Amino acid sequence: MFTEAAEFMEVAQRPGKPDAVRDRFAKAVRALGFDAFGYFGMYAPFGAETSPFMVSTFPQSWQARYVEHQYHRHDPVVAEAIRSVIPLRWDELSQRRPLRPEEVAVLVEAREHGLVHGFTVPVHGLGGELGVTSVVAGPGTRDFDRLVEAHRHTIHLMAVYLHNALREQAAAMPTREARLSPREIECIAWTAQGKTTWEVSQILRLSEATVNFYLRNAMRKLGVHSKAHAVAKTLVLGLIHA
Repeated sequence: MFTEAAEFMEVAQRPGKPDAVRDRFAKAVRALGFDAFGYFGMYAPFGAETSPFMVSTFPQSWQARYVEHQYHRHDPVVAEAIRSVIPLRWDELSQRRPLRPEEVAVLVEAREHGLVHGFTVPVHGLGGELGVTSVVAGPGTRDFDRLVEAHRHTIHLMAVYLHNALREQAAAMPTREARLSPREIECIAWTAQGKTTWEVSQILRLSEATVNFYLRNAMRKLGVHSKAHAVAKTLVLGLIHA
């Protein structure tokens, strides 16, 4: 079982092999007795407009729900990882502080997708980035606490290597030419003039949700994590003018 962990850490130090890193980590996790893993990376200050970078072997249905509904905003695992450098089990969350209803809802829905038991390692980088690695087991797993205690140090070390590898890969990803739609450019242009999303919705006669949709699409295409960064990049690209 530890051979797989050692092989993963060796692969994680090789440049330019994101699929190999993911696959080797998944293999090592399974060898240790866990079912799947999820990595959540935040490379900008955490906030409402920040989008995560994720690599996971969780069920596709759960990954889609998580991204579509931006569950990272209400995920108590992520919230606790931001505050702490100490690994944690998911069943400890409610012991640390009272959970809000929306946080409980995320955990309940995760269980419905088979993510019942979880152990999470937060990694805080020198540049302020955050990497959250979780290993999970389904409802059929017995004595999850024993499994965690037997392998917590190995998982912790592997999580550091995983975060470093994925951080470097995310930074090395080529930036594709941004092809924004006219509506996306309009929304950013008005945002550049200091308008709120509600004010932009009134100006363009759109719903506020639609304006947010256009802004999120634009940020994704531009490869940025905030409206301010989107404005700055579109100015540099000459897509809007100050």
